Amino acid sequence: LRNSWVNTCYRLIHPDLGIWLASGSSRKSRKYTDKKDFGPKDGLRDFAEHIIKSQRADYVVMGHRHQRSVVDFACGTYFNLGHWMDFNACCLRFDDDVPEILEVNTLIVNHQ
Repeated sequence: LRNSWVNTCYRLIHPDLGIWLASGSSRKSRKYTDKKDFGPKDGLRDFAEHIIKSQRADYVVMGHRHQRSVVDFACGTYFNLGHWMDFNACCLRFDDDVPEILEVNTLIVNHQ
């Protein structure tokens, strides 16, 4: 999707068709990467640990991984909220400095 020829062609099609193509491509990519074993190394976790230790951060919050995770280090906590493209998207809420992961659909239902 970084190819300039592909981007030029994409700009020429109707937005409805473009959204349909992009969504389908994203879905296929997600299916492929969800099954793929990237090994034990987790670059986001490693980066969060570095930030927590070097900058003395209490929390590092990230997303985009397809699995939620909470990792406690000696001096801080790393939260990965997972992906946001489905009905189980979540957010992090702090009540009295206590973090809590909440599913967005639960918030919407409870708010109505």
